[in-house]
Formats: sequence, C-alpha cells, structure tokens
Amino acid sequence: MLFHQKTISDGLPNNLINCIFSDYHQNLWIGTDGGIAKYDGLIFEKFDSKVKNSTPKGEQINCITELDSNNILCGTNNGLNIYSKNNRNWRYIDKDTFGNTLPKSALNNIFVLDGKIFLCYTGQDLVVYNPLYKRFDIFEWKQFASKFFDKEFKTINHIILKSKTELWLATNLGLFSFNLETKSFSFHPHENKQPKDLYKILKKGDNLWIAGYSLRKFNITHNKWENYNLPKIDIKRFNHLQFCKSIAFLNDSILLYGGAVGLWKFNIYNKKFTPVISKENQLVFSDFMINSFCQNQEHLWVATNGGLLYSNRQYEAFNIEDLRHITNWQNIGEIFFVPQKITVNEKAYYLTMPKKGDLIKVENNRIKTIYFNKNIDNQIIGFFRIDQLIYVYSQGKLFIINQLVDKLELQYDFDKQFSNLVITSITYDKNQNLWIGTLNQGLIKYDLTKKIASKIPVIEKQFKNLNVICISSYENEIFIGTQGNGLIIYNTSENSVQNFTNESETASYIPDYNILSLQVYKNNIQVTTKNNGLIKLKKSKDKWIYGEDNSLIKYLPSTIYCTNLSSRGRFWYSSQKGIATIDSEEQILIEYDNTFGIGKQGGFEAIVEQYDSNFTFCSKEYFVDINTNLLSFQPQTLNLLLKDIKVNDKSIDYNNINEYKYDQNYFIFDFALNEYLTPHKIVYTYILEGLEKEWQTLNYNNRSIRFPSLAAGNYTFRLKATSTDQSKISNEIIYHFNISPPFWKTWWFLLCSILLLLTIVIAYFIVREKKIKAAEEEKSRINKVIAELEIRALRAQMNPHFIFNSLNSIQHSIAKQDFETAYLYLNKFSKLLRLVLNYSEKNYLTIEQEITILTLYLEIEKMRFGNSFEYKINIDESIDEEFIEIPSLLIQPFVENSIWHGLMLKAENRKIEISFEVKKENVLLVTIYDNGIGRKKAAEIKSKQIKAQDHQSKGMKLSQERLEIIQHQTNQIASIEIEDLVDEFDQALGTKVLITLPILN
Repeated sequence: MLFHQKTISDGLPNNLINCIFSDYHQNLWIGTDGGIAKYDGLIFEKFDSKVKNSTPKGEQINCITELDSNNILCGTNNGLNIYSKNNRNWRYIDKDTFGNTLPKSALNNIFVLDGKIFLCYTGQDLVVYNPLYKRFDIFEWKQFASKFFDKEFKTINHIILKSKTELWLATNLGLFSFNLETKSFSFHPHENKQPKDLYKILKKGDNLWIAGYSLRKFNITHNKWENYNLPKIDIKRFNHLQFCKSIAFLNDSILLYGGAVGLWKFNIYNKKFTPVISKENQLVFSDFMINSFCQNQEHLWVATNGGLLYSNRQYEAFNIEDLRHITNWQNIGEIFFVPQKITVNEKAYYLTMPKKGDLIKVENNRIKTIYFNKNIDNQIIGFFRIDQLIYVYSQGKLFIINQLVDKLELQYDFDKQFSNLVITSITYDKNQNLWIGTLNQGLIKYDLTKKIASKIPVIEKQFKNLNVICISSYENEIFIGTQGNGLIIYNTSENSVQNFTNESETASYIPDYNILSLQVYKNNIQVTTKNNGLIKLKKSKDKWIYGEDNSLIKYLPSTIYCTNLSSRGRFWYSSQKGIATIDSEEQILIEYDNTFGIGKQGGFEAIVEQYDSNFTFCSKEYFVDINTNLLSFQPQTLNLLLKDIKVNDKSIDYNNINEYKYDQNYFIFDFALNEYLTPHKIVYTYILEGLEKEWQTLNYNNRSIRFPSLAAGNYTFRLKATSTDQSKISNEIIYHFNISPPFWKTWWFLLCSILLLLTIVIAYFIVREKKIKAAEEEKSRINKVIAELEIRALRAQMNPHFIFNSLNSIQHSIAKQDFETAYLYLNKFSKLLRLVLNYSEKNYLTIEQEITILTLYLEIEKMRFGNSFEYKINIDESIDEEFIEIPSLLIQPFVENSIWHGLMLKAENRKIEISFEVKKENVLLVTIYDNGIGRKKAAEIKSKQIKAQDHQSKGMKLSQERLEIIQHQTNQIASIEIEDLVDEFDQALGTKVLITLPILN
C-alpha cells in the first residue's frame, strides 16, 4: 500500500499530528502538537497566533469535529474552542451564561448529537454543552464508575452513538453506556477479565471494534468479548508495546489498526494481521505512532508523529518489483532486450532475463533457474502464448516451455538458415503461421505445421535489411512496425505491400519512420511512434487511411513505448510519464504516474497480459503488476462543493437568497473539490449566463471566481471540474440569481416617466397655445389701446386752455390794432395746428420733426406770455436728427406742464431747456429742465385755486401710458423720471424731467 507524506516542509505547523478531520466543505483539518492547520488539497493554511482570536487556546490539538457546516469544534489541552468560518475567528469556551465553569484539563474527544456537544475531559465527568442556550450540564460518571473501580484514575476517551437514546463510552476502565432519556450510566464488563484502557470505538453491525492495548471486539447481542493481539515484533523503543489509538475500516473485510507499533491491516474474517509497508520509500510504518485515520472517498489519511500520510485506495492495484536484486539481472540497453514476465497461475510465473542463457521461474515465492543447452549462446528476448502453450524466443531460436519438467524444448533454429539474426517480436495468424520480426533479416514466415521458415519476396524486393521492431496480424494482413521505414502492411491474400512513409505514393502516411509498437483491433490500427505519439488508422475501401483524431490522444506523450489491447477491450500504453489506459470507445483516458508509485520507474517497453486481464508492465529494471480488478475505469465522480458566495464582500445564505438589489453587484464564488491526489490535473470551467456566452477555464490552484460590477438582470452561474485526461468528472454547480434594477430603471418607473413626459409635453403645448392666444389677445388689446391713446393724445395735445388762450391773445392783439403781432401769432398757431394734424396718423416722428413742433409750441407760448421766459433746445452731436425716430408728440405735454406750472408762477428769470443725448447703445435720454417754482410750491398754489383741476394736463398721463406700451412691445427701456431740484436750504431751484426711450431706426 503506497503512502505519500506531508511534513513541516510542506506547510504543517508540526510533524506530531494528533488528529485529522474532513469537514462539510471537504477541507482537511489537522491537529498537531504545534497548532491547527487547514488543508484544501493545495496548501496548508496555518493560523497566526499573533492575531487576536485567530488561533484556538492551547497549541496541543487533541480532537477536531464540526458542530455544523459553519462551525469547527476543537479540543486542546486547555479545553473547548469553536471556530466560525463566517467570522474567521476562534472562541474559547470555559464557562456558560449561568456562571458554571468547565474543567481545567485536556479535552480528548468531542461528540455532537442533535446540536449538543458531548465532551470528554481527562479525569473528568461527562460534560454536555448546549451552544444554543450556552449552558453546561455535568453528569457524574466518575461517581457511578466508583461502584466498580473505587480508587483508580477515571477518564472517558471516546463516545459514539449506540441508539437514538444511548451512547457508548470508551474509558480507561472499560466499556460504559449513557442513557440520554434517564441520564443514567451502565457498565458492560468482560466475562472473565475486564478489558481496560479502551481508546476508540468503531461500530459495524452487532460488533464494536475497540482500539487499546490490543484490538478487541464486543458482540452487543451476545455480550461477548474477543481479544486479538498483534504478532510478536521488535518494539524495544516503545513503552506501551501493543498500544493502538485508532481504527478504521478500509473496506468491508479489512480493518486498519494503528498506534505505537505502526499501521496494520486486520482481516475480520480470518483474524490475521498484516503490516502495511510503503515501497515508495521502503518505510515500515512501525516507525510511526498512528494517532488517527480519516477517509475521504478514495483517500485514506493517517496522522502520525512523523507527519501526515495519505494514500489512494487504487494504489493496492499496483505491485512494483525491483529486478536489480536478482543475481542474473543485467541491463543490456537495447530497447528490445527487456525482461518479461508471463504468469502461469496465481502461484507461478516465468521471467526472462537479459543475461545470456537464463530463464527464471518463480513458484510459491521461490526462484528456480532453467538453463539452456550449454551449446546455445543466445539472449532470451520474450514470450508469447498460443492457447496453453508458452513459446520463448531468443535472438535466433524458438522454444516451447515444457511446464511439467520446467525445460525449454527447441522448436526451430533460425540461426542455421539466416545469418546475423536478432528476433524482436513474433505474432501468429489463423493459418498456424508465425510471423517473425527481426533486425537485419526483416520479416520471416514460419509454418508451425510444416516447420518451414521463409522470407516474403515482395517485401525483400522493396526493402533491404529491414529492421522490424514490432509485428501484429489481423485477418489476412500482417502489420509491421519498423525502425527507419515506418509502418508496412503486408496482405497475405493479395501478396501486396502498403507502406506509410512520406515518400510513398499512398495518400495517407505516418510522419514518423520509427515505430515502437502497434495494436490492431477490428478495422483500426493504433501505432505508437518515437516522436509523434499515438497515431490511428482505419480501413476504408480495402485501404488503410488516417482515422479520425480523438480528443483524448492529445493528452498522451509524444513518445509511447508500447501498447496492448486487453481481452476486456481496454488499450494500455506505456511512456516515460508512466502508464495510461483508454477504453475501446476512446471516451475515457486514465493515467497512472508517480502518484501511484510508478512514475519514477517509467519507460516500460513491454506489456504482457496475464490471466484474468491483469497486466505486467516491463522495463529493464522494474516490473509493475496491475490487478485491473482493483481499478475503477469509470469516470471518478468528484464532489465539487460551493463553499461560499460573497456579495459586496459579505457572505450570504445562498441556499435561501437569490434576489439582490441593484447595488449588490460584486459577487465572489468560493468552491472546494475533493481531489487531493492529482489536483494539478484538474481544470475548472465556468460560465455566468447572462454575462458570458462562452465557458471560461480556471487554473487548478484558483478556487475563487469574481464578478465585479454586474448589471441588473437574471444570471445563472455554472461551474464544473474535469481532469485533463477526462477520468475525473465533477458534479455541476448551478446557482440562479437576479439583480433588480434601480427604481429609475424599472418598467413601472419608465412607464410613469413616459406618461409624465407626455403629460408635460401636452401641458406645455396647451399652455403655449393659451399663451399664444393670450398674447394675440393682448396684442390686439394693446393695438386697440394704442389707437385709442393716439386719438386721445391727439385730442389732448392742444390743451383747450392753450387753444383758448392763444385765440384770446390773437383777439387781444387785433383789438389793440396790433395787427403785426396778431398776424405773427396767427401764422405760428396755424403752422402748429397743421403739423399736429399731419403727424396725427404717425406713431413715430424723427427727432427733427419733433423739435419743429416743440419750437412752434414754445414760440407761441412765449408770445402769449409776453416773452417772459427763455427756452433752449440742445442736441447731441452724435444724434442723427433725420434718422432717429421717437414716439410722436410725446414730449410736448411735459414742456407744457413746465411752462404753466413751473415758470408762469415765478416772478422773473424764467428758463426752460430741452436736451437730446445718447446715454448708451440704443438708448436716448430726453431731459426737460425748468427753473420754475417746483412741484411742491405749484401744488400749494393749485390747492388754493377753485378750478385748479381744469388746468391739469392730461397729456402727461397719456404719455406715461404710451411709454408702458412701448416698453412692452420692444422689450426695451422706456420710462419717465421727474426730479425736484433744491438748494442746500431746501429751496426749490426747478424741475427736471428725464425721458428714456429706445432708439428706433
């Protein structure tokens, strides 16, 4: 049984291993004298004692189990520790919420039942801890045991389940049981002598198998004990002689039994012990203290004081035999001089040895040598079997083994007929012909019936000095593998030759001239070459052509030494990497390399099928016997497990949660695989449907997959694992989940948004239509108002008092016989009326036209008031009087108001000044200044007059309304501002009217 070893150099915290445990997630937990480690098949994870709560309290780890899939229980010399996989921290449990404290001693065993933890402390009673209520209960086993063992030390070592209501207790005093309902103990003594120091119990059927100072069996039904002692061995360095700590069933009949005397197999039927020895390193396991076993599907783990040992159950199928210790062994070196083994029966087999003249028979493990006739000086090349006859051939002779007397009987001496002959291989056909491949002499046909040897002329004609390495026959064709001439097929019926080389005329050729072996089956040929690996041909229309390549072939090495087809329809191959096999349908490739203990030998140059489809792989130094009955050729099912899903770096309950918010979009998938033997051959493939369209591959040492920033949508995560040779296939992990979009991307929000947008658009057009309609109505109203104002303004331009007074003045001049003044007055008055009437239909006048009207008006008023005031009109040089327009007849009412209410109430020195200037771009400022009595004084005088209201000018009010309309129409400044001018003593100095107008071209 082959074992591999892991030690401190591989990452273990300590070589002295006390316990091992495989958890729900397929991680291996290793408890040592130097702490605890976790192994996932790739690396050992050690826990750093420098970080708080990162290690259990107490470095000596005595036992490990799990409370559930997320909590590991660990017993140390300090007591109970619980590890949370989610929080990644350890908690030391020494007291409960009721103030009860646990014993301060080593915890040797932990047993979990229905969420309760049963604890075995050294020298203490039975302790039960309920983690849900955080409460301890102590049951007084020691007091009960004192009834039978008063003064002896008492301790419970191991607990297993007896029934739904009872437990078995293995103690240093014997076998006890505990009733969970009545909370009572029972003792199960031996009939004669009480077996003490029971360490570990294993239940199988009605029997308890118990490890201790010897292997014991307790039959529950008959209450009967049996004791089995190990064979006498040299155990001088062990104080506890046959003390064994652990047991485990390897299969239904074999019990593994380990302890201070090493590792043993015990057959429960024939009651025999067999020591387990590693031929990989010639290490007897009695050098180790076997502390614990752990079985994980095809794997067996052994905890020792020299590290962690592990084995695969299929290792037992391989038996490696070193030939170098045999006296007659000699490594000749040529590829065809390979020792071969052929089995006669289960107890006997023959060996050919490269040294001249030797044939060895081994029977009942005893070696017997058969010598040739002394005159024969040939090297034995190999065997072949026809029915029950075993033929042996040397370099130039053919023999039959007389199995009754173990002698070689010469059948034919080819050396007498052919010179310089070396036989390399022999096959036979259905016509009782042997076809012999040779070096130098090519192909020879030997008729077994007539005992005649001859060459084939058609081959001799085409090939000179042909070197044949391998040969096979099928129906009427002989297949010849050569060194230097590739593959040759000879058709015995047609006496024709087909050659597969680059220079041949055939459309199909083999790109390698050096054939190492070939195998013919049905209408197919498998050819192994020196540099191009395995090549397949198939027969089509009586011609051999290249067959379809199988995807598994690419996994085979480029150099394959030999091939063989078993009677069960499996192909076997040998290469420098080791051994491989493919089923006849070429669906499953299985490789056996150094992990099975054969890779270092490698280079097997011959394969011999023995009885019952077993095989012997032969090299110049080693034989490997393979018991195919112990091998599984079906794809091994790997248990791929989803360990954890993190969303935004937080673990989630993925079994119950598959709906996530839009911002929960960073996913990490952690997984585990129960492949410890060849993890480097595993390929992971995955796909996230909804994101990817093609399957992605992942390296074997990466067991975490990340998907950052996933968009909203439905996803399906799929993951599976296969070995590169397709011999191991895992289950497929499938996880469906959905990421909800943000509310602003949901269909209802988009629908509401569209409806809202439509509502806004409709409302906009409705409001816009209303505004347009209102604007049209307002425009119509304004135009109407403008028209009315213009008419009213026209009528108001000439104050009735002004007209009345002007006519009175003219009449007064006529009465005084001052006809010249009357004529002048009347002339100006008529011009003014004519201009007003002419411009009454215009909305705008040029500044020049407006000044003309103002000048006539001022002249008339000046004459009427006896030239008692002075006026002045100023125009900015930058103003184009003939081009710039202003609203018609807008200024006159303000001038009239200044004369009547400002100047005429002043005694003397009356002045009025009108200015036109550009203040800024497209803005005209008209200033009307008078040095009259001011608005305040004028108001006082008006209030004393009885008919003051009749003298008010309505033109000013109409002008203000016109300016408001202009501002609304042009969206430019149009305003009137009146300033009262005073001196430092607040005495009136006059009035200033500022009219701001837009410049209209």
